[in-house]
Amino acid sequence: MPKERSFVTTLATVGFRIALPVVLLFSPLYLLVSRGFVRHEYALSHVPPSIRFSQEERLALSDVMIGYLRGWNTQQEMAELVTSEGVAALDDRELSHMVDVKQVMDWFFGAQRIALGVAVLCGVWLLYAAGLASLGRQMQAGVIAAGVIIAMVVVFSLLDFDTFFTVFHGLFFEQGTWTFWETDTLIQLYPLPFWVDAVWKLGVAILVELGIVYGLGAWCQRRAPLPPSP
Repeated sequence: MPKERSFVTTLATVGFRIALPVVLLFSPLYLLVSRGFVRHEYALSHVPPSIRFSQEERLALSDVMIGYLRGWNTQQEMAELVTSEGVAALDDRELSHMVDVKQVMDWFFGAQRIALGVAVLCGVWLLYAAGLASLGRQMQAGVIAAGVIIAMVVVFSLLDFDTFFTVFHGLFFEQGTWTFWETDTLIQLYPLPFWVDAVWKLGVAILVELGIVYGLGAWCQRRAPLPPSP
């Protein structure tokens, strides 16, 4: 193999191994940050009902907030939300936190899209330059890396969810900007059991992804043509 081609192949291998775990870890966030997931959670008996809002009003408020995080609704539309009592649904602190959350989610979604593009480009080069079996091996290597990360996160959250929740927020938000009273709208819409569910179900979704991609990697290796006999 020419030196230039070998160098590009090495870069593609490194890029693929870095990009694929990012894709696998962040892609399920599209399912988590969705109106469908909120409806699913609200239908569960262990997720407590709101003491301020009816189920219909709770869903209506949440729909706009999820829409804001996904870019379907504007910040102004969220700020103008009014409860059935005729008061603003979100106070200034809650609005500020939602803006912070959107910045974090935009970063996650942006990283996922960039990583997906890198993974596709690197994967195409590996398929061309190194063959189907090599691509399959790199897929499995990326799955193992992502699996180690998600296993650590899930185990941490299951052992001590309160500490996990605090550490997670401390990584992305300023101290004191993400804590609210139980009667505040954000807690009424998304109580702690909602987030416990979100974390472990996100982990399950990622594990399903890992299994599929690992199996696809094994399939690529089985389907690869055998090297010619000497």
